[in-house]
Amino acid sequence: MKKFKRAAALILALCMLFALTACSSKPTAEDAEKYVQAVLDLICTGDYDHSVKLVDADEMSATIDKSIDEALEALGDETSISDEVKSSFREVMLDMFAKAKYTVGDAVEVEGGFDVPVTMEPIQIGSTVEEAVNKAAEELANDPNVANMSEADIMNTLMQVVVDAMKAELEDPQYGEGVEVTVRYKELEDGVYGVDEADGEKLGEAMFQAF
Repeated sequence: MKKFKRAAALILALCMLFALTACSSKPTAEDAEKYVQAVLDLICTGDYDHSVKLVDADEMSATIDKSIDEALEALGDETSISDEVKSSFREVMLDMFAKAKYTVGDAVEVEGGFDVPVTMEPIQIGSTVEEAVNKAAEELANDPNVANMSEADIMNTLMQVVVDAMKAELEDPQYGEGVEVTVRYKELEDGVYGVDEADGEKLGEAMFQAF
């Protein structure tokens, strides 16, 4: 379960950093709020307030795909994960983002930018996922053919079980109590503003809760 929480954090971190906005004048608190709202909406729903001039927003789908691949690679030996499992992993991550609940609050000007509070209602993944994995592991342990399976085969089998169990829970997602995460909207390079990777990662971590 920790792997999926980490993956969500990595994906949102990379996408948040990618979707920057260029400003010809000093941005305002409203600009900061609209930026954070727009990036979250784009990642989670595929659409956003187009009055916010995000850089390369049309390429976000490709960026999300790349981010998912990088998340998979960061979680283990990406080359040993089957194409089928990769596809299932991508589907469940996109489903999780699509069902995310978040509220962007009022930005506060601080030295170097604006602090923007975001209240995330974390999607809760319950014990049924762990139970499914434990059952699959037990079945593998009792399978006389398991000795003929490679480590990659075993990993793919268990990972697919996790993905399938998560898909089932996301059909009727449960949400935890809202968690406030503050991100800093600031100038990341000359004339280009956004939220850095570390703050994007905090949002991703708050989106998902396993118990």
